Amino acid sequence: STKEVEESWAFMSNSKAVGEVRVIGLYGGGLQAATAVRSVKGASNLSVYAAEMLPGVRVGEEQLDLFAQVRAGGGVIMAFNIFGHNNSWLLSEHVQAEAAKMQCDPTIFLLKWVEHRGF
Repeated sequence: STKEVEESWAFMSNSKAVGEVRVIGLYGGGLQAATAVRSVKGASNLSVYAAEMLPGVRVGEEQLDLFAQVRAGGGVIMAFNIFGHNNSWLLSEHVQAEAAKMQCDPTIFLLKWVEHRGF
């Protein structure tokens, strides 16, 4: 819930303030969690935000705005699940064929896609 995210973020921000940790972030959670984090008064900025990135799925404007805000606050954006659920993209005929055209391993093909997207 939003309240749980806010409480957790306040606790983690305190841990960062006293030097117990150097970096705090969100692994997924989407815009709702990121909004909850940013609403905590006196809390630390996101150091890291990990977003699910799937080939063929466009990143929406709200998500792009969040990425810009995280970067503006000194944080970094990371991508997760780039191979798809249960490696579905990695094993797909489309990725296999495109990787073969480029004469590279399908894993490298998807990693290069993520790099091209700015991660």
